Amino acid sequence: MNAKIIALIILMVFVSAVGVSAMINMQPKDDSDNELIGGQKDENGCLVPAGYSWNDDVGACLREWELDEQEKKAAEIAAPKEYKVTVVGVSALRCPGCFDVEFQRNDNQERFIAEVRNWNLADKNQERNPEEIFGIEKFYIDYTEGNVAYDITIVKPTPCYSLSIRQDVMESYPAQIRFDITVKGPEEDEMCAQVLTPETLSGSIAVGHKPGLISVYINGKEVYSTTLDEHHVCTEEEKNAQMCTMEYSPVCGFKEDGTSKTYGNGCSACSDKAEYWIPGEC
Repeated sequence: MNAKIIALIILMVFVSAVGVSAMINMQPKDDSDNELIGGQKDENGCLVPAGYSWNDDVGACLREWELDEQEKKAAEIAAPKEYKVTVVGVSALRCPGCFDVEFQRNDNQERFIAEVRNWNLADKNQERNPEEIFGIEKFYIDYTEGNVAYDITIVKPTPCYSLSIRQDVMESYPAQIRFDITVKGPEEDEMCAQVLTPETLSGSIAVGHKPGLISVYINGKEVYSTTLDEHHVCTEEEKNAQMCTMEYSPVCGFKEDGTSKTYGNGCSACSDKAEYWIPGEC
């Protein structure tokens, strides 16, 4: 008799468990936890859970903490106006104002890269002249006792390009110096790796007095100009400065490795071991 009672109890427990399971399965499911993260976007198509937000100045979705001011400037130049996009990444190249900006369209998720060269959007379908391809990575010039020493570093799109330089001193007062750089491309049948290649042109020029305007031309087109007053070479004393004022007078400082950065003032640039600086932001 006891065995029958035990068997009946086991059967009742089993039936109850099956009934509870069936009731649970009949309840409507909440799919919110299974929603793909790609669907959680704001009105601009920005993927909010991944940290993206809309930036009105740039005109695109981006992660604010990932980009500095120069990279945001490049993204603003490159961002299309016809549709909304997300900035996937910004790569700085070895020439001033040169960046590759990767975007993703917010409507169809197509990815593409826009090229910014010398702070202008490059047209990939248009053949560009050498002076539009090449960038001045570093321009160092110093005047000492009637002599001007210079180092001009040019970034070539491939190592097969060759450069030559001519210096002209125009006898005005103050004297003006013009550097004419001639670019010669590779032969038509010459195979060449597509590797950015820096080349430095160095030398010195004898002048009677401190020169005024100094200009650089590539294949006859002016690409850069400055004066020694604007082009400040940092002294060892300035590089070892322990304190600088809080005055905001922005300069673009250039280091020995060719990198550039905007500083609050000239003292800040030199104390950060910049080789020289020019007025204004980079």
